[in-house]
Amino acid sequence: MAAEPGWSALLEEERRALREGQWDRLADLARRKEDLARRMEAGQVPPDPSLAAMLARNAALLAAALGGVRSALGRQEALRTGASLATYDARGVLAAAPAGPRVVRRA
Repeated sequence: MAAEPGWSALLEEERRALREGQWDRLADLARRKEDLARRMEAGQVPPDPSLAAMLARNAALLAAALGGVRSALGRQEALRTGASLATYDARGVLAAAPAGPRVVRRA
């Protein structure tokens, strides 16, 4: 069995998961971070001097990812309630597509 990676490797793995949108990996990484923190408090794992900077970097990535998800959910809701869709044409000019007739699903 391979040795548990230290903080640097674990937080780099978390950074990659956040940047690549691999949300399914975050719960396992959080459990591993909690275990590593308990082991560090017990003196079983030496503290990493760059830990605060790495944690801050990942916290910023997580905040940005959550902001993007919230923004996408808000946009979906706006489109669902009849807002127009704004796009850009080939020249980069803003072109709003009018909210057309809704699709009605029937059984």
